[in-house]
Amino acid sequence: MVLLARYFMSVKVFETVAKHQPQRICIACRQKIDKYLLLRIVRNSAGQFIVDRTGKVNGRGAYICQQPACRQKAMQVPSLSRALKTTVSSIDIVAIQTQLRQNR
Repeated sequence: MVLLARYFMSVKVFETVAKHQPQRICIACRQKIDKYLLLRIVRNSAGQFIVDRTGKVNGRGAYICQQPACRQKAMQVPSLSRALKTTVSSIDIVAIQTQLRQNR
């Protein structure tokens, strides 16, 4: 029995380690979620607002859940302006909502 215990102690067990997934916080519900599950709204250097599905567009970004309630709450001007650190007009909100509908 002792020999069997020594055998198992000497065998190296290779455990698979899960790869780290970057997490971001939804600006509407404030939950921490994996980055690839969120929508990203970007303000680029030209001042345009873009819905970024890839997560690779340069610029200041804000992350939003896929849930309809979070989308509605995030489209309120104060929360989106705070996250993007700029003033977002109601015209910009309409343009972002149009992009969200087109990119479904």
